[in-house]
Amino acid sequence: MEKLKENLENNQNLDETINSENNKEPFIISNRNPLYVFIFSLLTGFMTFGTLFPIFLISSITLERFIFLIIFIFSSYAFCSTIFFKYAKSYKDRIVIKKYFFKELVIYRKDIIDTRVSSNPFVGNIFSMFVKRKIGIRFFAIFCLADNQCYGI
Repeated sequence: MEKLKENLENNQNLDETINSENNKEPFIISNRNPLYVFIFSLLTGFMTFGTLFPIFLISSITLERFIFLIIFIFSSYAFCSTIFFKYAKSYKDRIVIKKYFFKELVIYRKDIIDTRVSSNPFVGNIFSMFVKRKIGIRFFAIFCLADNQCYGI
């Protein structure tokens, strides 16, 4: 009986060391395919500043302006998050996203509501997640990833 208790304690200690080791070494995404980033930033930049912004200025109907404003906000978010992305680290209990000129965003896994991966042959995979906050829900996306990078998060 004592030997059984010792084995149980050893197994628990082994589990704790494995979990702490996995938590110390994160899965890091720092390099993305430059061709995907170039094509995606070119498409979103053209869509944002080449078409939506002039149409927003020219349109006279309020509902039309509101719709173009919403599309402009989402496309500019995609453009800026592609350009300013520096790295993402995925730990067992949290995800850390760092963008140039901004501080690190720490997202705890317990706060993640939904994650999705969408694929496009021209711009790579997009990893998106919805995270609950104190008030409301926040959306995060990492664009232009390879297959193994998406599923490593």
